[in-house]
Amino acid sequence: MPLLTLTSDIGNHDYLPGAIKARLLNINPDFRLIDISHNIAPFNYPQASYVCKNAIKNFPDFTYHIIMVNLFDKNQDHLLLAFHNNQYLFCANNGLLTMILEEKPEMVIGIPWPDGKMKNTLQCADIFGNTINQLVNGESIKSIGQPDIAYIEKNPLRPAVGDDWIDGQIIFIDNFENVIVNITRHEFEELRKGRGFKINFKRDEVIDHISQTYADVPEGEKLALFNSAGYLEIAINKGNAAGLLGLKGFSEKNSQSRQILQNQLFYQTVRINFEYPMEILAVDMDGVLADVYEQFFRYDEKDFGKRRPLEDVIGVEERKAFPHINEYVYAKGFFRTAPIVKDSIEILAELNKKYDLFVVSAAMEFPQSLPEKLEWLNEHFTFLNWQQFVFCGSKTIVDADIMIDDHFKNLDLFKGTTILFSQPHNQLKNAGRHKRADSWKEIASILL
Repeated sequence: MPLLTLTSDIGNHDYLPGAIKARLLNINPDFRLIDISHNIAPFNYPQASYVCKNAIKNFPDFTYHIIMVNLFDKNQDHLLLAFHNNQYLFCANNGLLTMILEEKPEMVIGIPWPDGKMKNTLQCADIFGNTINQLVNGESIKSIGQPDIAYIEKNPLRPAVGDDWIDGQIIFIDNFENVIVNITRHEFEELRKGRGFKINFKRDEVIDHISQTYADVPEGEKLALFNSAGYLEIAINKGNAAGLLGLKGFSEKNSQSRQILQNQLFYQTVRINFEYPMEILAVDMDGVLADVYEQFFRYDEKDFGKRRPLEDVIGVEERKAFPHINEYVYAKGFFRTAPIVKDSIEILAELNKKYDLFVVSAAMEFPQSLPEKLEWLNEHFTFLNWQQFVFCGSKTIVDADIMIDDHFKNLDLFKGTTILFSQPHNQLKNAGRHKRADSWKEIASILL
């Protein structure tokens, strides 16, 4: 039993899809008819080629594919029959054929319009159906029409590429309102070359990794994946990806608005920028961002009635330099009210643009320190977000490229580049393999 597929831009609200099937079955009741889609957006060749190409390749050999899209774009006296990769394709001579195949067809035959017959959709169905019936009955394809007829060629819509970017066109919205872009996984990986990437949208929305499934992200979160056809898909888990791209009214379910939006989407570009991953920078808090020595001096002055000179504590371990240090670090508000190290806010803001930056602080030893440190960071370093704060017990677990810390115990076991931030307790020690920085301006000269 001959297998026929039907694709058109007619829509499902018209009588024509049913009438076309009736005409075909009148020609041969043994025809098995399968709809691919009747909702191709009018005049949208990239969308039509995407749907047809990715459906046709799944059918068994010698399937007959009737493609009734933009049938009367040109006033011509013939239709086309192509044979390619063991598939038969029937369509108008309007350029869509080469967009679907993405190459020259193996064989093209011109099927003439019968003399005196009106040129309309049902007449096209009759012509295609009779031609298929001839082939089914053993007639040679070359005897059916005009072999090697000249046909219109249109190139498939390709993404534009540069060394560090690729621009894709939005070609389709699926039934879940996910947006399909004409970038294949092969094209993406070939240009990516192992680099990181960012897909930027309105409202500073960014996607920087490829998901395997929609469930990889929480509900309402955006994602990018490669769909079953191998094309880039922008989606929101149980949400509206078209809204992310700035299209209004996409939630309207009526077919008229959907067709309008399909055509609007066609003219929108999605740019992917490729970049090498930023180095990871781990920055200590106490003694690097928070001036705990100044805080020690303030508490010490309250206890003893006078401020001690800095020279008294240079080269002395903190616990020996301040006799009441255990009381201070357990006192409520000690970490919350610590002064800020000079220039740290401004320079850290610049480092945050260049590095994948994390503030890493040991906060387990003193129970009240964790919430106080979090509040302190949120107040003073407003350009950082909660995902950039790491509170831990031991810093031996930290895996980064660069670490800034004032304690040798943290830097010595770190495998990456290390910067020793000068504080009184470490000033008389040899920095060894670590780079020493006496101020945040020196850090800027090293890292910016």
